[in-house]
Amino acid sequence: MLAPLALASLYAGPWPFAVLVAAFIGAGVWEWVRMCGTATVFLGVGLAALLAAGAALIWIDRAYGEFPALWLLGAVWATDIGAYVVGSWLRGPRIAPAVSPNKTWAGLAGGMALAALWSLSWIAARGGAPESWLALGALAAVVAQTGDFALSFAKRRFGYKDSSALIPGHGGVLDRIAGMLTTAPALALLLVLGTTTTAVEM
Repeated sequence: MLAPLALASLYAGPWPFAVLVAAFIGAGVWEWVRMCGTATVFLGVGLAALLAAGAALIWIDRAYGEFPALWLLGAVWATDIGAYVVGSWLRGPRIAPAVSPNKTWAGLAGGMALAALWSLSWIAARGGAPESWLALGALAAVVAQTGDFALSFAKRRFGYKDSSALIPGHGGVLDRIAGMLTTAPALALLLVLGTTTTAVEM
């Protein structure tokens, strides 16, 4: 349900997108503070991650236009969809049952595959080296899953099933944006270092 809102704000221009990002990050901050309480280390790390992700998304959109942010959103969504579908279908060994009992190696592979295919379709439409973008999509999936695992660890540490009930039937905002907390700063770093191809900027 958040995807149409994110896409609409992205194409509406930098300011609407920045406002939406700020709203998501603000809600995430509220959920994180509520969850962690007085656990100072968890509180500090989580707040830093939220602010870094929000700043990275806004900077990417303003510095490079909407297309890098669109690629990133697509890669994270593809990861979530691929991991859910393949993981539910094949099941198999779990990655870290003590942290997130529903995440399996098959699901991770499915998320990586669908994110890689999303990247390949992106490059097919814009030009570029397909093999490097297949790898970038798969890497984005791994980084996104790292964010999901970090949130799962925190929720289990503090006894929460969902980060909140802000999104009826879907949990909280953090449950929806956990993958973005790790992938957005990672993409911003790659853009700063110039290690991505220009195709993402087209």
